[in-house]
Amino acid sequence: MSNLGDLNLHGARVVLRQRNVLDVVDLAMRFVALHGRAYAWLSLLVLVPSAAVTWLIGEGAGWGWGWFAGFFLSLLAGAPFTVLASRLMFTDKVRTRDVLLAALRTVPRLIVARVVQTISVGLAAFFFVLPAAWVQALLLFLPEVLLLEQAKVIPAMARAGRIAHAQVGNVVIGVLLMTAFTFGTPFLVDACGRMLLDGLLEVHPPDALTSAGGGALSTLGFWMAVPFVTTIRFLLYIDLRTRTEGWDIQTRFAALAARTYPQDEGALA
Repeated sequence: MSNLGDLNLHGARVVLRQRNVLDVVDLAMRFVALHGRAYAWLSLLVLVPSAAVTWLIGEGAGWGWGWFAGFFLSLLAGAPFTVLASRLMFTDKVRTRDVLLAALRTVPRLIVARVVQTISVGLAAFFFVLPAAWVQALLLFLPEVLLLEQAKVIPAMARAGRIAHAQVGNVVIGVLLMTAFTFGTPFLVDACGRMLLDGLLEVHPPDALTSAGGGALSTLGFWMAVPFVTTIRFLLYIDLRTRTEGWDIQTRFAALAARTYPQDEGALA
C-alpha cells in the first residue's frame, strides 16, 4: 500500500466516507453545482464541438450514424471531466489547459481500452442483457484507472475489475443509474425544450426525437449528461476505493492534484 504521507487526504474538498449509490448521485449534483464555472469552461471546449459533430453527422448521414458517433465520442469526451473532478477534490484552482493536456496524454490508451470494452460488452449482449451489464460493471472504472493510476490497458482492465468486484452490487446499480441518465436525458431535454419553444417562446420546435430519431434538442440533452455521469462514476470509484483500501489513495492519483491544503471545513459531506 502507498504511504499515506504521499497524499493529504485532509485537504480533500469532499469528505471521504462510505456512501450508498444514491448518496453518490446526490454528491455528484452538489459537486458539479459547486464547481459549475470550471465545468462550464471545460464543457465549452469539449462538449460543444462534440455536440456539433454529432448533430452534423445525424443530419447528414442519418441519426443512426449520428448517435453511433456521439456515443463513441462520449467515451473519450468524459476523460477531461474525470481529470477535472480528481483535481477539484483538492483545490478550486484548476487550469482548464492543464486538465486537457493531462487527458490528451492518455487518449491513445483510452481509445484502445474503450474499443476493447465496447467489443466485450457487445459480445456479452449476444447472450443476454445480464452478461452485458456484468461486463460493463466490471469495466466501469477503466477510465479512472487509466487516467488517475496511469496503468496500461491490460493491467487497467484487470485493476478495474478488481475494484468493481469488491462491491459489485453497488456497481451494477451505478451502471443502471448512469445508463438511465445517459439515455433518458435526451428524451427529457427534447420534450421540455419543445414545450418551452412552442408554448412559451412561440417558436416552431424541431421534430420530436421519437419521430425524427434525433435533433438539436436531443443532442444537447445527450451531451449535457456527460459531465454529470462522469462525475458520478468518479465519485463511485472514490467510494469503492475508500471501502476496500481505507484512506490509502495511490501516489499517482495524488500527483494529479494541483496542490494540497489543510483540512477544509467547507468540504462537501
